[in-house]
Amino acid sequence: MSDDILIITVMSFISGTVTAALGFGAGLVLTPLLTFLMPIKQALAVSALVFLVTSASKAYIYRKEIVKRVYVKGLSMSIMGLVVGGFSVSVINPFYLEKFLGLALLYFAVNAIRRKDETKSLIPSFMFPVMGGFMSIMTHAGGAFFFKYCRLNSLDRMQTVGTLAGVHFTLNIMKAIFFTVSGFAASSYIYTLIPAYIASIAGTNLGRYILKNHLDEDLFAKGVGALLIILSFKFLFLTS
Repeated sequence: MSDDILIITVMSFISGTVTAALGFGAGLVLTPLLTFLMPIKQALAVSALVFLVTSASKAYIYRKEIVKRVYVKGLSMSIMGLVVGGFSVSVINPFYLEKFLGLALLYFAVNAIRRKDETKSLIPSFMFPVMGGFMSIMTHAGGAFFFKYCRLNSLDRMQTVGTLAGVHFTLNIMKAIFFTVSGFAASSYIYTLIPAYIASIAGTNLGRYILKNHLDEDLFAKGVGALLIILSFKFLFLTS
């Protein structure tokens, strides 16, 4: 196993744990970390392949928690954002894409730390899955918007995680096809990333165990928020 694949495998384990325990966040962790190894568009492509397997595992684990009504409505609206985001990521200069990711990280970090009321919003609820689809392909960070949409539809914690998993899995199928066909990452990654797939599934199961038994959600959210702030500085101030 090459050093890069080993590092990606470790990162995948961490991201799988985060997304299963918190319900969103893997894209906010894995994609920025991968940019230490490769250009941002390649990092987005590799992340898409890993997240396809992670989300499949999580969707299976939480399949009984998926609220089909919210899943169908949210997915149908998110596809609109996904199409716009796919076009945008294809044409935007990597420099500006990195700045966009940095701002997104900072935004989500502040929200995670503040822990705002997720059952109220001044923005129409249908806009959240649209924005989620857009951010999902631009940064793999659409989960926060889907999370908000689920909460606005009065889903409880486990239903939110399950419905998010279902939406993410379906969108990740589309993203993996897009990034592979577009050539942002070599097709050989499909099989060389097998260790990362296994690690992501293991991380997902660990995250589920933590979620059910040991998670101090407020402390964990603040820790993730602090990490995202640090990562945002890389894109906002350390790239040129």
